[in-house]
Amino acid sequence: MGWVLHQGNDPDGARASFEAALRISRRSGYLFDLASASLGLACVAADLGHPRRAAELHGAVGLGRLRGGGLALVTLGQGLGRPEHGAVIADGDAIAR
Repeated sequence: MGWVLHQGNDPDGARASFEAALRISRRSGYLFDLASASLGLACVAADLGHPRRAAELHGAVGLGRLRGGGLALVTLGQGLGRPEHGAVIADGDAIAR
């Protein structure tokens, strides 16, 4: 539901949905759901003008290694310079380990 709300420009609803999904996935241990909810929160942070937080969450998901220029990287990288974006993703990646 979070992704539907995100696409419908409802960042508050999307954040609440992704936070609930994150809590559930932590309890269940489903890593894909955990990654999806974390990436959703990263997208919401970017939408709300928090590029540093978005990059940290993105890195924590481990998707920071996918540097091929996909849509998520382009969206989450807005507002940060390229070197800073890479450094913040690395910080998030380190937190997740």
